[in-house]
Amino acid sequence: MKSFEILICLKSLDISLFQTMIRNVDRFIRPNKITIITKDEIISKFKKQYTNINFINEDSLYNGLSYKSVQNKLTSLGGCKNRTGWYLQQFLKMAYSLYLVSKNGGG
Repeated sequence: MKSFEILICLKSLDISLFQTMIRNVDRFIRPNKITIITKDEIISKFKKQYTNINFINEDSLYNGLSYKSVQNKLTSLGGCKNRTGWYLQQFLKMAYSLYLVSKNGGG
């Protein structure tokens, strides 16, 4: 079986589902690595219990990328404020790919 990584952007509203989600990811998907991008408060809550998961603080992944910065840009372009979280998630995933390239000496 090919090795692969699962990347999950976790928001506060989904904390109640976290343990079930991780259990099912391990059981049915079986990735080599799980990385969670989320707020620091959420990392503090789960990091000691889930030592096999790589947690990354969403506010430090890419300089200047935050919920507020995405919301400001979105509204300045006439976009819907209520889509901020979705856009942030997409940017976090792209930022993670840059993080991997720089961490592994590429790019």
